[in-house]
Amino acid sequence: MDVADEVLIVDDGSDDGSPDVCRALGATVVELGRTMGVGAAIRTAFTYAVEHGFDVIVVMAGNNKDFPEHITNLIDPIAGRVVKTLAGHPSPIRCVAFSPDGKLIAFGGADNLVRAIDTTTGQQVLQNGAHSDWVLDTGFSPDMSTGVTFGLKLPTGDSTYPNFDPDTEIGTGSTDLLLGAFHRGRLTEDGKAGYFARAQWQTPLHHKTSYRPGQELIGVVGAYARGWSFGEHLAVTPILQLTAAYRGHDGGTDGHPEDTGSTRVLVSPGVEVHLNKVRIYAEAGFSVHDNVSGNQLVSRRNFKLTAFYSF
Repeated sequence: MDVADEVLIVDDGSDDGSPDVCRALGATVVELGRTMGVGAAIRTAFTYAVEHGFDVIVVMAGNNKDFPEHITNLIDPIAGRVVKTLAGHPSPIRCVAFSPDGKLIAFGGADNLVRAIDTTTGQQVLQNGAHSDWVLDTGFSPDMSTGVTFGLKLPTGDSTYPNFDPDTEIGTGSTDLLLGAFHRGRLTEDGKAGYFARAQWQTPLHHKTSYRPGQELIGVVGAYARGWSFGEHLAVTPILQLTAAYRGHDGGTDGHPEDTGSTRVLVSPGVEVHLNKVRIYAEAGFSVHDNVSGNQLVSRRNFKLTAFYSF
């Protein structure tokens, strides 16, 4: 092969004589001895490449989905050429994590969302929105169904505007810790119907002497049905979710503990529409339970519409 100095085969416990065939064709073979999975095979290849001083390693599947002619598509970026751009986050990205099999990339960013993108198609396959501020860390469980998130809300919003109560200012003037977790699973064997759950706790780490915002806990459970396709380019996914939110009382001399703090429950039907490179998400939230302390204004109906375009 003209484009590679060495061909390495990692044998994941095969019993069909493949290692001998590969050696006969001139390849280097590392045998794992038993089936350990694609993650272990890729890690073994990376370790071999590092130990033997290679500058570039290209991972290829052995099922005829990848072709040696395409290796230059990966090598070209090292020379300064961009091969593929993954779009999806409209705001700055703060953290990135690859799934164990390398097929998904999870991004967390300044838009308070975690998204997962398929590395082969460039399409978004997951969105987690139970975060009230920047997401600074994210990751995958082995089966990619469970994860945790960590972030910090920085005191960047204006919290000094005159004649406003502290809890109605743009910012709180505090640095908050954000801890979250999510889980998703299947409701049907084919995966066309599924469920999800996520939660996030927010608490101030550093705040003004005169004002401390109350802690917040948000939990979301929901279900969706995917696979409503109309032609080759249009797909519709209905979503139904239940959101429970708790906010503690504010503190400090400028806080109003008697007029802050609440527990709320909302039911939110929504729909996600994929049309080629355009993705639209619409949601309507309806309050079914409100327990609000003192004198506060709350909305009993919320509407959300977001649109994304992948370049």
